[in-house]
Amino acid sequence: MKGFIVRVVLAVTRWRLVRWIFTRTRIGRRVSLRFVAGESLADAIQVAVSANDAGMPVSLNLLGENVGDEESARSSFDSYVEAIAQIREHGVEGNISVKLTQLGLGFDDELCEELLGDLARRASAAETTLTIDMEESSLTDATLDIYERAQAGTRKPRRSPPGVPEAHSAGSSPHSAARWACSTVQRGL
Repeated sequence: MKGFIVRVVLAVTRWRLVRWIFTRTRIGRRVSLRFVAGESLADAIQVAVSANDAGMPVSLNLLGENVGDEESARSSFDSYVEAIAQIREHGVEGNISVKLTQLGLGFDDELCEELLGDLARRASAAETTLTIDMEESSLTDATLDIYERAQAGTRKPRRSPPGVPEAHSAGSSPHSAARWACSTVQRGL
């Protein structure tokens, strides 16, 4: 049932009218900006820097999931690579949060594993981390298998930001329509 609800919500968010309401109307923007840092990586970095200035580390998350072809998976990968570069360039205390279905999980698990391993190495080199979002339950075993192989392939293990469970950490133009979320990691809740 949960998978059905998720699919319905994702389908509705793709409707032009719904996007317009949440990106172009005052009430829609007030609601969505609580959860979405902006429509571009530059917006998300600005929010991340502000959160850091307030003493909060962040996790950047490219919104969306379930790509269906290699080109889309590589485009998501490129967006994550740019996010890692921007985190380093701006000295952001935080990381990226990756959805494996954006990297090909479900249609090409080998491609997903290759791209995740590359992202983990790049995050490590940039002295940040990545976390893997757990998605639908039918993908749990595949997600954990790919995570373990990526973790084993990362030479220099990195620690997660405070408040992010260690078990979820793996070591120049984003999508034009990409939306970036910026989550603050709360300390001492």
